[in-house]
Amino acid sequence: MVLSLSGVVLAGCAQVPRNAGFETVQQLVHDRVDRQVHWNQDEATQSTVTTAITELLTKELSVNDAIQIGLLSNRRIQATFEELGITQADVVQAGLLRNPSLSFRPRWSSPSQGTGSNVEIDLVFYFVDMVLVPARKRLAEKQFEQVKLQVTDHVLGFVADIQTRFLMLQGARQAEAMRQAVFEASEASYELARRMNVAGNLSDLQLARERGQLELTRVDLARAASDSRAAREALTRDLGLWGNDINYRVAERLPEVPDGDVPLDKLESFAVEQRLDIRAARKESEALADAVGITRDYRWLLMTEIGPDTERDFDGSWVTGPHFVLELPIFDQKQAAIAKAAAQLRQSEHRLFALAVEARSDVRAARDRLVAARDLADHFRKVVIPTREQIVRLSMEQFNFMLVGVNDVLLAKRDQYDAYQQYIEAVRDYWIARSDLQRAVGGKLPPPTHQAPDPALQKRTIPAAPSPKPIDADNDDPHKNHK
Repeated sequence: MVLSLSGVVLAGCAQVPRNAGFETVQQLVHDRVDRQVHWNQDEATQSTVTTAITELLTKELSVNDAIQIGLLSNRRIQATFEELGITQADVVQAGLLRNPSLSFRPRWSSPSQGTGSNVEIDLVFYFVDMVLVPARKRLAEKQFEQVKLQVTDHVLGFVADIQTRFLMLQGARQAEAMRQAVFEASEASYELARRMNVAGNLSDLQLARERGQLELTRVDLARAASDSRAAREALTRDLGLWGNDINYRVAERLPEVPDGDVPLDKLESFAVEQRLDIRAARKESEALADAVGITRDYRWLLMTEIGPDTERDFDGSWVTGPHFVLELPIFDQKQAAIAKAAAQLRQSEHRLFALAVEARSDVRAARDRLVAARDLADHFRKVVIPTREQIVRLSMEQFNFMLVGVNDVLLAKRDQYDAYQQYIEAVRDYWIARSDLQRAVGGKLPPPTHQAPDPALQKRTIPAAPSPKPIDADNDDPHKNHK
């Protein structure tokens, strides 16, 4: 009994750690995306975070800057971190003994039987708690490890979302800039056509066609501007910014597709080892296996109470002895609880296996999208855009010799602008596919492998605005490039 009382006292001194395993989350995030996360638990921490965000917002944001701001500012991420505090409290609670109960029963005799009183005092300890505390705490600690992995995996998913939003905004801004330049060129072209029409050198039909082209470019510009605003708002929402902070600046151009790319072999096994959702599922299975064992091993204890009992009789004498309460397992022998726990364990194991299969599929699908996006961007850069530029140049030459009409030139220019637009989208899709692949493998991708560049196909950057240039037929023949 003395040992039991000592256990009660020591358990009552247990404190809930403030960091709640957050340092594990910080390390896991840093290892996979090289970013810092902070859990804002008080005003001092919030003030430091606000200062850091303000400093980042003073410059043009890169994708890494945007990720860092989102991790610091987004309140849904901060709400996710509170899961650590909730689960840490459950761990502490699992290590606490149930409070003993004290019962006091005074009794008085009836007046006809004379004066007298009887008192019974019980102090009850719940014996099953004393036995189950170590096992229950081990189970809670495994569940805590599972939650830490789940929280980190949620953070990594959030990082991937910001990367995608940022790339979408960059692509939209670059497309808008290109469409703005196209519109300004169309305005100048229409003004020239109008003057030629007034001078009698251009027919009304040709002028109307030029006006129609101008209005189409106006519509394209309006759509591009709308897409840019929508992409910016989506990123702002993920960054958790409001007020004057929404006036941040981002790099206007997408990065170019690199010459080398990540090695694509062995990514499936890499993902199974590295993905935190798979690790969390394993922890869940381990915890459920422990739960099955606890339910099966301790079912006969059920509701067991033990403690001292003392009673003062009517004659004033005291009687003291032990107090036992044992639930008789006649009707409920916990067979249903054991069957339920076993089913939950099998369910968890099936989910773990399915998750591993789905992770491998996610990697293959992301890898295929990356390869396809890279091939498409390369094809636009090396074949489609040079061909469209050549068509415009040749159309202008024939127009100067009056071999084709102005409508043919306008059509060639429009096709050229559409090629620029599709190239920007292809580069954007490549970087999004790369981000998706990083998310699918659960962390950093292996370092890229570099290949020797082809001098004849190099140095054609993403066009920020249409700028058709003469093409050297020997060095930039599209059929050569296609080979």
